[in-house]
Amino acid sequence: MKHNNNNRLFMIGPMGCGKTTVGKQLAEKMGMNFIDIDNSIEKKLKVDIATIFAIEGEAGFRKRETDELLLAVKKNHCIISTGGGAVLSKHNRDLLSKNGKVIFLNLSSKNQYNRLKYDKKRPLLKNDNPQKALDEMYINRLPLYKEIADYEFMVDDFAIKDTVGMILQKI
Repeated sequence: MKHNNNNRLFMIGPMGCGKTTVGKQLAEKMGMNFIDIDNSIEKKLKVDIATIFAIEGEAGFRKRETDELLLAVKKNHCIISTGGGAVLSKHNRDLLSKNGKVIFLNLSSKNQYNRLKYDKKRPLLKNDNPQKALDEMYINRLPLYKEIADYEFMVDDFAIKDTVGMILQKI
């Protein structure tokens, strides 16, 4: 059984689904603070995520992500945007599930690719076949997102303001 704190909302979903943009607008409309985990890591280290991946690898980044989540769950009255891979860790999934309501922004890998194909800042897409990488990530992560989601919104065909409106109606 989930022990949710309505004082905190977590935005989860694949990269490029709009977690940060939707989260910021939701926070503004709800009078809440906004925390972006990836941005917090970048500010703390004064380097971008791609640099962290290059130096520490994905495992090093994931550890930093967990550390930032541990700090974020101590804050109240906030919306927290996680990285797309935060759900890979059982510890992180438990942390999110037990410390707030979890909103899953679901985006198909085809639409994800269309949104991200020109984005050079995504270390997990720096390979010969980014569409295949996105397909595999989606297949692997989808059950993890669904496992902890209190709400799921398919965002393929919706503008940001429409997604924000749908969320406000449901929560």
